[in-house]
Amino acid sequence: MSAARLLAAVLAVCVAVLLGPAAAAAPATPEPERPDETSVPGPVVVDGVPEAVAAWFRTQARDVVSVQAGAELGLDAAQREDLTLGVVRPVMWWSPALLAGTELDPAAVPTERWTAPLELDGAGVGVVFAEATSDGADMQTTLSDDQVLADALLALAPEAPAVHDVPLDAWFTVLDGEVRPLDEAARESLAGSAPLEVYQPFLAERYAEADTTEPGSAVPEEPGPSWSPAAWAAVVLVLLLVWAAVVVWLRRPENGEPEPPAGPRRAPPRRPSRGARR
Repeated sequence: MSAARLLAAVLAVCVAVLLGPAAAAAPATPEPERPDETSVPGPVVVDGVPEAVAAWFRTQARDVVSVQAGAELGLDAAQREDLTLGVVRPVMWWSPALLAGTELDPAAVPTERWTAPLELDGAGVGVVFAEATSDGADMQTTLSDDQVLADALLALAPEAPAVHDVPLDAWFTVLDGEVRPLDEAARESLAGSAPLEVYQPFLAERYAEADTTEPGSAVPEEPGPSWSPAAWAAVVLVLLLVWAAVVVWLRRPENGEPEPPAGPRRAPPRRPSRGARR
């Protein structure tokens, strides 16, 4: 081996000896984290929802709903695990200007409550409502099993409002200047859609006459049950039987003895005339 090759080999060994401990001490490059394929993505939150509320819906709402859904929605453990939340949006009320008839825009204003539909296997199974506690430290939630409203909210565009009509305890939305019902209670008041300016007088009248703090205060009371012809016939029959019993009771003997049976009356014996022979 030539002197040059020997020198190169010695230098290579020295470099390896010097760099070996440093290379061993260097931390390994961490691999990028892979997303958990089993995790459920957080819900979409519309603009205007406070960041603290949005964070609660993304990180805690599903666990809270999963605990309550067993009793409130009748879901088993497996179904509760598969629950997902739809779009989170504020609960809206009709605007004071709309009710007063001075302005049509904005038709609704946000409240301090928020809502999201609950979805299971592609269908709505309920709705969650949340609002901050009195001290603002936590969120209190309620669940509704209204599947019609849940389906409507799942299909509703994020920019469309979900308006709670308090006197009717019904839900509407406003799209392209038209009022549209979202649940069965709203459809009882508005079968289809109506221009906002056409429906506004009905809103104003309803809110003027009803208690706007009591949900459902404008819902008409259900009429009492009507009697069918069969029921009337039964009542008449009972009255006839009672009348017959009263007649029989009035005709009974006063001394309590049985009345002698009725029969042909016997003629009294004839007395012989004076001129008759004996």
